[in-house]
Amino acid sequence: MNAPLPIFLDESRHRCLVMAKASLGNKGLNMDAIPQAFEFIEEETGEGWKPKPPKPQFDPPGFWVRAGAFVIDYYLCIFLHYGIMTAADYLLRKWGIFDFDSLDDYEFDITVIVCMYIILLFYFFLVQGLWGRTLGKTLINAKIVTTAGERIAFFRSFWRTAGYLASLFLFGVGFLVVAFNRNKTGLHDWIGGTQVVYCSRTALWRKTAVIAAGWLGAGFTIYLASSQP
Repeated sequence: MNAPLPIFLDESRHRCLVMAKASLGNKGLNMDAIPQAFEFIEEETGEGWKPKPPKPQFDPPGFWVRAGAFVIDYYLCIFLHYGIMTAADYLLRKWGIFDFDSLDDYEFDITVIVCMYIILLFYFFLVQGLWGRTLGKTLINAKIVTTAGERIAFFRSFWRTAGYLASLFLFGVGFLVVAFNRNKTGLHDWIGGTQVVYCSRTALWRKTAVIAAGWLGAGFTIYLASSQP
C-alpha cells in the first residue's frame, strides 16, 4: 500500500524525500521504504528528521472584547476624521475652491457622515491588508487570519471591509452573530473568509480594560447623540 508524502516535511526535507523516492525505484513509497527514505534524508542533511512542534491554538476573542476593540478603532477614526475635515476646510477655503459655510445644516451633516464612513472603511481596509490587525485588535493581542490560519492580504481585506457594509445594511445583525457561534465569526468574516484569533494568551486585565473602554465610548456616543437639538 502506497503512502502519501508526509505533508509535515519542510521544503528541504521534502526535496530529499522526492529524491529518495526516485532512488528507490520510482515506484512510489511504501511503508517498508519510509525508513530508508529517512536514512537518505539524514545522509543528505546531516540530521535526522524531527517533527515540528504544533503551533499553540488559542480561543478566538469573544463578542464583548471584539466590540470594545471596534469602539476604540471607531474613536481613532473620529480623530482622523476631525483632522482631515479641518485641514480640508482650511485648504479649500484658502484656495477659494469651496466653503463649508455655504452648506445648510442638512447638507453639512450628510457631508460629515459620508466622509466619516469613507475614512472608517478605508482605515479598516488599509490596516487589515497591511498588518492583519487594527489598533483595537493590537490592544487585545489579536490578529485577522484566513480560515487556514494564514496572513490575510488586501484582497481578503477588501471583502472583509465590504462585509462591514453588509452588516450595517442588516442593522448590525452581521456583527451580533459573533456572539452566537463557536468560532466567533461575523458576517464580514464569512464574506472575507477570515477569522480573528489571539496571537498568544491575553491577560484578563487587558480584555477587561478594552471592554470597559468600549462601554465608555458607546455611552459617550449615545450621550452626544441624545443631547443634539
